[in-house]
Amino acid sequence: MKATLVDPRAREVSKQMLRVLAKQGKSDTQSEIELALNAHAQEWFTDPPNEAVSALLSQPDALIIGLHPDQATEPIVDIGLRQNIPWAIVPCCVFPQLYPDRIWPGEEGGQVNSTEKLIDWLKTKDPGIREAYLPFEGRNRVLYWFGREAVNQDTLHSTPSIQNEVI
Repeated sequence: MKATLVDPRAREVSKQMLRVLAKQGKSDTQSEIELALNAHAQEWFTDPPNEAVSALLSQPDALIIGLHPDQATEPIVDIGLRQNIPWAIVPCCVFPQLYPDRIWPGEEGGQVNSTEKLIDWLKTKDPGIREAYLPFEGRNRVLYWFGREAVNQDTLHSTPSIQNEVI
């Protein structure tokens, strides 16, 4: 599967990654390492997306995955919903000082200032957003959306439900 990492930081190849590549028979030259790894767009994932990210999102069968995406969390959800691109995110950091207008939909209201409140708030963006738990320790709640066709065709209810279950 072709994938592109979108991250504003320069990619650093760890010793563990080098060991895995060596076991696969890859050379340790920089050019062969770059070929063996997924593509890397050293960009911010923002809404609206910049030209490089827009080009990636326009690919057929695009899918957005954000594992602890920090400030990219809401842009992933909003762009996916708007452009009908399926997505999955594992939210982590909330950054309430950067987003003071996020108001928790719970009875107490108030600012979104925890991961749990962020998840609740994100789920209000579309009724087709689902939630599950990934089988590892730590931040493992995943929100995902399959796209409008899946929601409109009600395929979410005709397949085994993984909502609020470990997948």
